[in-house]
Amino acid sequence: MDCLIWNVRGLNNKVKQLDIANFLQNHRTPFVALLENKLVASEVELVKKRILGRCTADYSHFHDGRGRIWILWLTKSANITIHSSSEQYVHSEVTLIESGLSFYVTIVYGSNSPADRQILWADLLRKAPHISIPWLVGGDFNEVRYTNEKLGGRALQTNRLMNFNSCIGQCNLFDLHATGNTLSWNNRQDNRIACRLDRLMANSEWFNLFPEAYTQYLPGSLSDHASMKLIVAPPLQRHPKPFKFFNAWLRHGTFMDVLKQAWSIHIQGTAMYKLAKKLQHAKQVLKAWNIQHFGKAQDQVECKRDQLSLPKLLCKGPLWTGWPLPMKGRLGSNTQKL
Repeated sequence: MDCLIWNVRGLNNKVKQLDIANFLQNHRTPFVALLENKLVASEVELVKKRILGRCTADYSHFHDGRGRIWILWLTKSANITIHSSSEQYVHSEVTLIESGLSFYVTIVYGSNSPADRQILWADLLRKAPHISIPWLVGGDFNEVRYTNEKLGGRALQTNRLMNFNSCIGQCNLFDLHATGNTLSWNNRQDNRIACRLDRLMANSEWFNLFPEAYTQYLPGSLSDHASMKLIVAPPLQRHPKPFKFFNAWLRHGTFMDVLKQAWSIHIQGTAMYKLAKKLQHAKQVLKAWNIQHFGKAQDQVECKRDQLSLPKLLCKGPLWTGWPLPMKGRLGSNTQKL
């Protein structure tokens, strides 16, 4: 199920409502989350009809009387149950009507206050141990993960990055592969500041079900935030592939940290049971980490093997004379590295 998440910075203007309606028409998705919509309850139904027509919508309004997170979906595509919400998130369970598949989706709109965001991180950490099915978490976190995710402005506070990344790590979440301009927010001023405040993350169960899923950052001028479109290929209907370890992992700077964190999970039981469960958990974490950093390494191996076998076939005939001999060594070396 594809979806679109966007901090629209207000939906009170009729002209903007029509512009967003046209935008959503061009990017048809059965699930839409509009953040910072600033609608009061009495406006929701009218605006829904203007921007989406006939669909079932759920929305969240909070203490200030204005909506921060508004979720809309097409009833013919999915059933959605809202399990919990706060000023900074809406946690829902999505069941696809056609396939019957279920997964959790948590839409986030982080507060501008670092102290309030600590409450959000705590809420996510409380949910994580109780989630054993695919889980997608996305939205405007009002925080970045790495120093290279901000251009201009004041220097980032390291402790804030550590708090955010600690939450993500303990929840076993991983960034989806992304295309487009990932610096999703900018201040629209001459002294330009741009940050990656918006992102989509998922747990290893999600990557197992939707290994081809990725985030597409869409260009636009209706808000100071770019919209994010989740592109999801149909779920795989095949037996899981056996776990494979790739030598290239050892050369990646984060491999040992990821492995240590995966292995440190607390499990109760006999020594053999704990060993089996830790191995199972580590494999799932490494599979998701591999997709994030290497793409599909097994596909790269098969491609290199195909390239390596081609010269062997050609050497049986006159075409071999046209293949540069040093190529054989390079292809073999590349395959071993993978």
